[in-house]
Amino acid sequence: MKDVMSLRDNFMLFLTNLKNTEIYSLFENLLRSGLVLRVKVTGKSMSPFLENGSYVTLSKIPVSGLRIGDIIFCQCNDGSFKLHRLLQIDNDMLITKGDALGSFDVPFKKTDYKGKVVCIEQHSAKGLMHRNLENQSSRINNYLIARFHLLRVYLNCIYVRLKSKPARS
Repeated sequence: MKDVMSLRDNFMLFLTNLKNTEIYSLFENLLRSGLVLRVKVTGKSMSPFLENGSYVTLSKIPVSGLRIGDIIFCQCNDGSFKLHRLLQIDNDMLITKGDALGSFDVPFKKTDYKGKVVCIEQHSAKGLMHRNLENQSSRINNYLIARFHLLRVYLNCIYVRLKSKPARS
């Protein structure tokens, strides 16, 4: 047991000494090799679906296997990564959005996709809760959430256009 703790402690020390770009590169290589990753969520852009401090399990699913509503792990133009909901696949681009955000992300190229969330672990009043995102009910739920976000953004655009038109006399 001591050896396992020592190995984990050494690995954590190794990670803390890496730059973000090196960590992301390590994540990408691990996912590409077929391993799954368990990572801690930071930020609130996916709240309340994903809370800050929750853990997600990432797996490399082929782009052809992605579905509208999936939570995907993509690399941004600045080198950082996002865990956001897939709203649309448009030719070679992936359109995503954080659930708590009002607008879409800058579209990602399919090559910027690195992995998909397949499981969520969250602490609740009932204890530790595991949500498998690969079952049928989760897929339907995530699809409906994605469609709701598209509708909300569309209706907001209509509202802004109507509000900006001058009133007729």
